[in-house]
Amino acid sequence: MGDHFSLDVDADVVAAAARRLGERGDHLRGRGRTTSSAPDRWRSGWSSRTSTTVGEEARTLGGHLTTFAGKLDAAGDAVGRLAEDLAHAQGVEIPDLNRRWAAADAAYDDAVAAADARHDRQVAGIPADTPPQVRRMIRMDLDDSRTSGVSSASTARTAAQDKLTLEFDDVRDRLRRHAVRVSQALTQAVAVPVPPALVAAYRAAQGNVLAQWLWNRGGSALTDLLTAAEQQLGGPMDELAGRLQDPPDDYAGIQALLARARELGVPPDQYAPTLREYWNHRAAEVAGIDLAAWDPTLGADANRDIIVEVYEYYARLYLDHPDLQWAGMANMIGPSFAAGFFDLAQFRRIGESVGDLPPALRGAVPPGVDQLADLSVEELRFFETTFLDMQQQIFFDQGAMHQAYVDGGMAAIEEMVAAGIIPPEIGDAWADVDSGVPARVAAGNVRFLLREQQDIIDDDYQVMYDHSPTGPAMTWAMTLIGAPSIPDAQGYADVFPLTVGFDTPGPENIGTPSSIFGRPIPHVSVDNPTQVHVTVETPLPDGNIAHFDDRWALIEQDTLPRYQDLLARDPDRARAIIGSSVEDRIADYRMTERIDEIIGQMLDWDVDVDQ
Repeated sequence: MGDHFSLDVDADVVAAAARRLGERGDHLRGRGRTTSSAPDRWRSGWSSRTSTTVGEEARTLGGHLTTFAGKLDAAGDAVGRLAEDLAHAQGVEIPDLNRRWAAADAAYDDAVAAADARHDRQVAGIPADTPPQVRRMIRMDLDDSRTSGVSSASTARTAAQDKLTLEFDDVRDRLRRHAVRVSQALTQAVAVPVPPALVAAYRAAQGNVLAQWLWNRGGSALTDLLTAAEQQLGGPMDELAGRLQDPPDDYAGIQALLARARELGVPPDQYAPTLREYWNHRAAEVAGIDLAAWDPTLGADANRDIIVEVYEYYARLYLDHPDLQWAGMANMIGPSFAAGFFDLAQFRRIGESVGDLPPALRGAVPPGVDQLADLSVEELRFFETTFLDMQQQIFFDQGAMHQAYVDGGMAAIEEMVAAGIIPPEIGDAWADVDSGVPARVAAGNVRFLLREQQDIIDDDYQVMYDHSPTGPAMTWAMTLIGAPSIPDAQGYADVFPLTVGFDTPGPENIGTPSSIFGRPIPHVSVDNPTQVHVTVETPLPDGNIAHFDDRWALIEQDTLPRYQDLLARDPDRARAIIGSSVEDRIADYRMTERIDEIIGQMLDWDVDVDQ
C-alpha cells in the first residue's frame, strides 16, 4: 500500500527553474554592461551628434537590461525558496505525516487483534456444562465487549487521522501561499503585462516602417487603430502608473482606477497606494464615516461622532463575524480609551496631589508630575490630538484589512500582501483566522493585536513620552488611572504596583557591653525593636504604558486573558457588551463617573513591617 499523503510536484524541477532564472539574470546583466559601455568603445572612431544620441540610447538600454536582470534574480530567489520549502515538505513533513498515519492504522490493527484474542480466550473459557441459553447470553456479552473495543479503536484512529489531515491541509495551504508569492515575484519582473493583441496593434500603428509611411500618407485606419489600442489600454502606460502611485481623493475615482489596474494585470505592488486608499474608503463607507470630516487636529469634541462610529464599526465586524476577535476587543476596550480623549484636562488634579506623597515615594514618580497641575491648553491639545491620530491610524490599518477580508476573503488579503500593504506574517495570521480552528483563530487575532501595539501606535506613544517637559509625567499619569473596560480586567497599578522599602534609623542590634574597665563580662545582644524594614506596596504603577514592553506585559498577563476567558466562558455576555451603546460606555468611563473608584484605588496602600 502506498503512502496516504503526497504532493504531485517535483522540487528538483522547481530548483532547476530557479537556477535557470539566475543564469538568465547573469546573462542579461552581462549584456547590460556590454551595451552600456559600447559608446566608450566606439568614441575614438565615431564622434558626431548621431553617435552621442545613439550612445545615450545604448546606456539607457543597458540600464534597463541591468534592472531587468535584478528582477529576474529576485524571481529566481523566490523560486529557489519555494523549491526549498517543497523539498522540506516532501522530505520531512509529508514522510512524518505518513509515518503517523501508518502508526494510527497499526494501533487500530493491534487493538482489533487484542480484542479478538481476548474474545476468543473468554469464549473458550466458558465452562462446557454451561446451559445453552446462558452460553448464548455470555457469548452476546462477549461479542458486545469486542465490538465496543473495536469501535473505540476506530474512533481513536479516526481522530488521529483527522488531525493529520488538517496538518496536511496546513502544509498545502502554506505551499499554496508561497506559490502565490512566487507568482507575484515573477509577475513583477515585467512592469505592466499587456495583452499581446493590443501590443501588436500598437506596434503596427507606431513602429512598423510601412505603417509609418501609410500614416504619413493620411491613413485614418491606422490612426483609428492606435486610438483604439490606447483607449483599451486605459491611456498611456506611464500616465496610468503615475496615477496609481498618486490616486485621486474621490472614492469613485479610486474604484475606477483600481478596477483598471486589475483588468490590465498590473502587479499589486505597482498600485499599492491606490489599493490602500480603496480599502480605507471602503471601511469608512461601511462604518458611516465621512473621511473628509475626520481631522484629528480639530480635537475630540469636533470628532465626537466619528470616535463613536469607529467603535460601532468594530462591534458590527465582531457581531457579524465572531472569529474577528480583535474587532470585538477593540470595541470593548475602546470606550475607556475614548473617555481619556475627553478627560485629559482632569490630569491636572494628579499634579496637584503629588506633593502629598511621602518623601520615600516622591523619587519613584517621574520628574515633572507636579507640573501637570499647570498644564497649558496647548500641552493638553498635543496629547489629545496625538491620541486621536492613533485611533485613526489603527482604523486605517486594522479596519482596512478587516474590511478587505470581509469583502474578499483570503484573495483580498493576499492582494494586500503582494502590494506590500501588510507583511506576509500578517497574511499568515489571516490564514489562521480563516482556518476556523479555534486555537489558530485566537493566535491570528493576537498577532493583529501585537501589530497594533508594536507596529502602528508604539511610535506615537514614544512621541508623547519624549514630549518635553511633561511627556514622562503625563504618560505615567495615564498609566496610573487607566482602566481597560473589559470585565475583571485590572489597571496597570493593580497588576504591577510600585513597591518601595526602607529601614528605620538605629542599630540593628542592642545589648550589654562585652567588657567593663577592660574586664570581660557576659555579653547579651538582642534585636533593636525600634529598627525595622518597612515595605510599602503602593497604588502607583511600576511602569509606563508609553513603553511597549510595559504596555504589552499588561495586555499579555491580564487584559488579553480576561477577554479570551470572557469569550470562552460567557460569549453571550461578551456579545451583549459589544452590542451595547458605545456612547453610554464612554460616559461610564469618564473620570467624573469613576471618581469613587479612583479614590478607593489611591487609598489602597499595603504596609509590611519586618524586624
